[in-house]
Amino acid sequence: MIKRHELTVGHIVEADRYVFEIQDFDKHGPYGNVLFGTHKKNLFSPPYEKVNPTGFTESLLVGLGFVDCNKEWILSAIPTNGNIFDFKLELGLDGKGQYSVDVYLQIRSAGYDDIHMPEIKYVHQIQNLYTALTQKKLVYHDYKFKK
Repeated sequence: MIKRHELTVGHIVEADRYVFEIQDFDKHGPYGNVLFGTHKKNLFSPPYEKVNPTGFTESLLVGLGFVDCNKEWILSAIPTNGNIFDFKLELGLDGKGQYSVDVYLQIRSAGYDDIHMPEIKYVHQIQNLYTALTQKKLVYHDYKFKK
């Protein structure tokens, strides 16, 4: 289960084997008991206790705006402060046929090489990092909610 404070509107998560985008939170209870989201443009409202993080897939990365450069997925961002950030993800398959990911951050304008970020394993985490660095939300375009 994901901690409530890690989530915001627009995050992609999964529940009951469905991947969905959070649209709103139930205002009842200390953390909101129900999330409201969309799955294939249908309203989806699972209990919060059933919500889990979702890992990376190629279709999710395309929906986020990443570009495939020989299996290194790259998304560049230029926030208003003038820094240039490159978010790089290397996808692989583990022994169970599940995607594994290595995430690197490069700050080109400051001359920093790739900074390995092993703690990032889920989509909502890269969304949080992107927002923290750019002050913009990382949203999905033409996302088809495929796993």
